[in-house]
Amino acid sequence: MPLTPLESWKLYTSDFESPDLYIDWGFYSLVSSAVQRRVWITNTSKLNGLPTQNSIFLNQFIVFVGPPATGKTRITSNVKAACEHEKNKRIIFDTKTGRQVMVLNAIPCTPDNITFEGLFQFIAKPQNLDCISIKFKNAEGKDVETPYAHNSVTACLEELTVMFTKNAEDVASVLCQAYDSRGMHRYTKTQGVEEIRNCCVNFLAGTTPKDLRRVMNNQIVQQGFSTRVIFVYASEPRFNRYKSENTLEKELAFENLVAHVNQLSTKVCGEIHFSPDADEFLREKVESMKLMKHERVNHDANLDGYYGRKKLHLQKLAAALHLGDRLDS
Repeated sequence: MPLTPLESWKLYTSDFESPDLYIDWGFYSLVSSAVQRRVWITNTSKLNGLPTQNSIFLNQFIVFVGPPATGKTRITSNVKAACEHEKNKRIIFDTKTGRQVMVLNAIPCTPDNITFEGLFQFIAKPQNLDCISIKFKNAEGKDVETPYAHNSVTACLEELTVMFTKNAEDVASVLCQAYDSRGMHRYTKTQGVEEIRNCCVNFLAGTTPKDLRRVMNNQIVQQGFSTRVIFVYASEPRFNRYKSENTLEKELAFENLVAHVNQLSTKVCGEIHFSPDADEFLREKVESMKLMKHERVNHDANLDGYYGRKKLHLQKLAAALHLGDRLDS
């Protein structure tokens, strides 16, 4: 029986020293990177079948936190390798002739070290614009297609702080808007107004507790960026291993994983639905205030923003778990 994508990832990382939490959340981040802004939860327009300003997208902000040599970089670098794999491409055809005109990365990844201006300009690059058609039934019950374009990128950083070396407030502001997957625009001194429509950023990085504390001393970063982040902490590697051995079995497992990622990044699109019982479960959790108050473990006021957004984290993660196993949305 063939391995599932998650089982393939587990096999490929089986002799990594990285803790199980890093391995699991690295996989969830990879799935979110793959679906980009092509898949959304709820609030599809009845007029054109496209997502609205109230739709929820599957992008996640995940930060591995731990001492040096815990295995953070091992996972972030391999997630990025899966995103940029030579077989994970998006092929552009001429609509009139049907000929292939361009081959692009299906998941655009930011450079390892990028400034605020560079981040904005990278997201806005024309080659990062993905143009697809969304199929839906109109008011008359007919099957129609609506053009849909989005700018989605992934940031897989070995160290979180490289993005916050200067202009931390501006970087945090851009990332907060990109997390909500809406449009962005900024005024520049020499380039006029720069605008990005349908922006979406998936974020994965690692850092140490000391460096995280330094970044979070900025109040704007703390209140805006941190409430959108899932911080995954581990105090030590899961074992000590002299070196990682490459095998044919592991290479084939990685190829199987990349094949699934490519299907997600080029074929799967549209709204994803919760089953009625799952929908009712989440409704009761949120509206009874269990998530925000009654089942809350830590009542520190600094975590109010995180608990306020926990309903979003739950929905994004649930959808990523589903699409990590199958291709139907």
